[in-house]
Amino acid sequence: MIEQRHLELLRELSTDESSHSGRTLFEHLKGTHDLLEKWQNPKHVCVGGLFHSIYGTQYYKVQSADLADRKRIAEVIGPQAEELAFLFCTTDRTGFFTEADKPNPALINTATKKSVPVSSVTLDALIEIEVANYIEQVKPNTAPEKLIEHMRYMFRTGNNHMTKKAREEFTRFLECFK
Repeated sequence: MIEQRHLELLRELSTDESSHSGRTLFEHLKGTHDLLEKWQNPKHVCVGGLFHSIYGTQYYKVQSADLADRKRIAEVIGPQAEELAFLFCTTDRTGFFTEADKPNPALINTATKKSVPVSSVTLDALIEIEVANYIEQVKPNTAPEKLIEHMRYMFRTGNNHMTKKAREEFTRFLECFK
């Protein structure tokens, strides 16, 4: 269940006015959260998913919040959720999968190109958010072949790092592309 203060912050940051995948960013963020919740992720992962693009990402350039606002956002959503959102927004997301089975995973900050060490628990949460992000926004009848191949790669490399429910839903989702 999404807390009212989280919804209020998203509206304050104008996510309901920003376009994303044919609707508003607010709708996409809520949909991503709802999948994470359905898959019974911990609350901080669900809330991290609710704010996963709030600072903009390497692909989605709209910044609803400035990185200078991190402390204020963390006060509303919690430090663990904010850290997930921050990492999702500021690191190269392909690293979620290339680093998945490494003993000491590290992501690359897209702005500074510096290595950002992360725990395997954090990386698993980021993989879960990324899977929900894709399932929530990609439409099977319009997805280009390159994107479909990328999602299959995500499944192959991230499979052991997803919750059972995410893995099952991702499997059903990928079957739409056969």
